[in-house]
Amino acid sequence: QSTLAERVLKHAGADLDWAVLRRTGLGLWLTDNAAVKNTLEALPRSIIKRQGQEIKAESVALWYALLGRRTLLGALYKKENNMRAAELLANDLSEEPWRTKAQKNAFELLRQRRFELACAFFLLSGTVRSAVDVCVRYLDDW
Repeated sequence: QSTLAERVLKHAGADLDWAVLRRTGLGLWLTDNAAVKNTLEALPRSIIKRQGQEIKAESVALWYALLGRRTLLGALYKKENNMRAAELLANDLSEEPWRTKAQKNAFELLRQRRFELACAFFLLSGTVRSAVDVCVRYLDDW
């Protein structure tokens, strides 16, 4: 599986994004944990490379949340001068009162129709079920 996943990544090259991975059905057949982690690490790197100097943390938030890279995501928000998000991400969002704040932010993001970022905040707060619900209900993804 890891060899096949590597070939998918190599074939996609600089155009790697979730749409490419979804077309390959990677999420359905890739079960090797190391290969999944490798793929999840390659995805935000590719997105950031395409963005050049104008890095938008929101575009990679979901992927870094899946990887548990909260501090890296906070650094990206700090680079964008979004100090409120950076300060929130500097805390452990799986513990109270930060979990509640992260969940409130996620619900506000849902209201704003920023579904990927809402999903990321649900993941960071440890409410995986809500994150999956957002993916299925609003992103039409499984």
